[in-house]
Amino acid sequence: MKLSLGGKIVILIILIAVILNGTCISVSAIVFSKIMEKEYIITSDSMAATVAAVVDGDKVEIITNKVMKIYSKSENKVCNTEWETPEFDSYAEQYLHLMEDETYIEVQNSLREIQDVSEADCVYTLRICPEEKTAVYIVDAAYNEELVTPGCFDMVEEVCYPYIHKLNMGFPAFITNTEEYGWVVTSCMPIYNSKGDIVCFAAVDLSMNDVKAVENRFMISLAVLLLLLTVIICIICIAYVKKKIIKPINMLSEAAGQYRQKNGSHNEFKNINIHTGDELEVLLGSMIQMEKDIDNYIENLTQTKAQL
Repeated sequence: MKLSLGGKIVILIILIAVILNGTCISVSAIVFSKIMEKEYIITSDSMAATVAAVVDGDKVEIITNKVMKIYSKSENKVCNTEWETPEFDSYAEQYLHLMEDETYIEVQNSLREIQDVSEADCVYTLRICPEEKTAVYIVDAAYNEELVTPGCFDMVEEVCYPYIHKLNMGFPAFITNTEEYGWVVTSCMPIYNSKGDIVCFAAVDLSMNDVKAVENRFMISLAVLLLLLTVIICIICIAYVKKKIIKPINMLSEAAGQYRQKNGSHNEFKNINIHTGDELEVLLGSMIQMEKDIDNYIENLTQTKAQL
């Protein structure tokens, strides 16, 4: 089935509107996401640097050495990914007594003071093992069930591999998205002792779940708004096309069709009113002139026939 010119123009208008709509939504989503991620990364880096500067590096070194002494002697190290398994419980149990250590409690209280008055969801210290590519928890400021036992460890994220042998630089903030915690931005900065040696890392986690939810609501609202605007614009454009293009073309077509149904002089094109100010109006002028020429030609033929 062949489409009419009007149908083709309508499809073209809708197609262009959909492309522009999709492009606008995609670009807006990318720009909004990048801006929010940049803000959270800056905040995370600043907070990690603050924790590293405020916490007592000498006390952190003491508890870090105690944790790493047990860690280095452990034959079966169990990663945090095996949480709530008998093997993990057995591994973590050997560190439990350190949570009653006076130095551990002092460092933990310092971290909690920062965590409680800041936007951070988690504040903790880590020891990085470059050879094993592990990040060992030393002191965690979390409460209750969210508290991570010292000695527990995670594998270092691949995004941090370029910095794993340049620990004086810390780990620039990076973003992860997991099923358990959702969107989280994490930053690690080195903690120095009184001698200027790196003893540990101050880590800060900022949850981006709320801002991602806001982002999703914003994109849905934007999509709905653009959809309404697209529908309105399409209706206006289609009405304009029908009035200024399709209707004049149909008038010209009907006028041309009457030539087969009528003898004698013709005024079909002359009686058409098209004032579009474009090629259609020029075409009408040409058709009117052609109509005059044909009438003159027929009149001359008629006179010649009568004379003959």
